[in-house]
Amino acid sequence: MAALSEDIDDVVIREVAQDVWSISRPFTIWKFVPVGGHSVAIKLKSGHVWLFAWTPLTDLTRSKIAELGEVKYIIAPNPFHYYFLKSYRDAFPDALVIEVDVLNTKLAVAGWQLDAVITAEAPMTSFGFEDEIEHWTYSGFFSGHKNRDMAYYHKASKTVISADLLANLPPSEQYVRTRTTEFHIYIVAQLNLGL
Repeated sequence: MAALSEDIDDVVIREVAQDVWSISRPFTIWKFVPVGGHSVAIKLKSGHVWLFAWTPLTDLTRSKIAELGEVKYIIAPNPFHYYFLKSYRDAFPDALVIEVDVLNTKLAVAGWQLDAVITAEAPMTSFGFEDEIEHWTYSGFFSGHKNRDMAYYHKASKTVISADLLANLPPSEQYVRTRTTEFHIYIVAQLNLGL
């Protein structure tokens, strides 16, 4: 069982590298393990925005993204972290929504589909952002990962972006505006949870 904080004042948005913005929020698994959640917005050379959408689209988040430019790409982190994807799609209807093909099965139940998919047969499909952001797929590089994660590499900042392939523990930034203690976060970081 996992839960995102419902407190809209706990969003932390900061530029982590030139034109790369981290949007962090508290996220807890098993009701007591703080791991944090994040979205990433990258302003491309064209002026468009590439968005790795994993956290709720709050007014603060929407405002920051609007400052950056027009959203052209919305990336679903993996077939498990798509809960807020539709709100991003609705807010930025001209953007191309992309993820691995297995997510479409889940979305069909909700009555919508991705605009573009990456399949095992065509793992290196090009969408137009690859000159600046490379993508690696579950079928080519991460076939053993159960969440079928994709990873992205922003060349200019040398930033790797993923959902569950990497864990940034302790999640201090995501919890900086909450009452979760540093000790609690430290203890969790010391556990080998096999995440």
